[in-house]
Amino acid sequence: MRKINNVILLFILLVLIVSFTLIIPQSSTNPANILENTRSKIAILQKDKQAQDLKRILRSAARKDNTVIIAMLNEAQNSIFDLFTESFKVGNGTSSLLNHMVVLALDLGALEHCESLNLHCYFPNYANNFESRENRETTMMKRQIEFSKEVLQLGYNFIYTDLDVVWFRNPLRHFKVLSQLILATEFYRGEESLENSPNGAFMYVLSTTQSIEFFRSWQFTAMRYVGGDRRTVLTRAVREGAGPFRLNLQFLDTDYFGDFCRRGVDLSKVVAVRAGWCCDGRAGDLGAARALAREWKNYASLPVERKGSSFGIKYECRS
Repeated sequence: MRKINNVILLFILLVLIVSFTLIIPQSSTNPANILENTRSKIAILQKDKQAQDLKRILRSAARKDNTVIIAMLNEAQNSIFDLFTESFKVGNGTSSLLNHMVVLALDLGALEHCESLNLHCYFPNYANNFESRENRETTMMKRQIEFSKEVLQLGYNFIYTDLDVVWFRNPLRHFKVLSQLILATEFYRGEESLENSPNGAFMYVLSTTQSIEFFRSWQFTAMRYVGGDRRTVLTRAVREGAGPFRLNLQFLDTDYFGDFCRRGVDLSKVVAVRAGWCCDGRAGDLGAARALAREWKNYASLPVERKGSSFGIKYECRS
């Protein structure tokens, strides 16, 4: 009887071993596969934590209408970033907007600098990962598109701004209520004309299905035109996508959202002005931004009766 029970027990054990072998692949017991599975699980957990961090930061930074301001920063830009944030403090009705800014820190140095200013700082898992085969502008464009898409998918509207865009007045009053995509442009051809060439340096985007699809399209356009600069790629994406995505577009008048270096500005009405690309190199950008800030402070100190008239200035590079 005991012999029969042992045979039955042995049979059951064999069945369990065979079943276990069929259910659990042999490869899963391989140390290399176990390590890979562990890494995958850690990556998933990290991604989930990143998503939760971003949701928390956006929730904390957002205005009542669910709008945030987005800027990207790497350590090499810390000096221009200080001038950028200073413009909010000295601008007309702009200081409170700093409370709604989310800074995408692209390296640890940028993160530390951002946090030292008590701003809303987000450090993504792709930070420090600049692809060597690409130029920095292409990589920064990819970061801008990807992060913007994430923000839109979480239901937040945003104003994106480059760091060389100096803010002197609140831009929100210039945005049409029904506009889904509002873009600064190199040369103004009218509020709705697709003949405009948006530069990507300043934009407002309303979180809608159409705007999310547009950013996916911009992403694919960048992949199709490898090496294309941001203005060229964005202009093509807008012209190809405005119709199919039924986007309500608005282009911003360069009298209010202009380029300090290319055409000068009128401080009596300018809202935000791009101070970069005046001269070759970052030192030129800093010089233009400093000059613009200095001129604004001079203008702001004028008596009220003199502020209503035109107050045009332009920056010239030193040889």
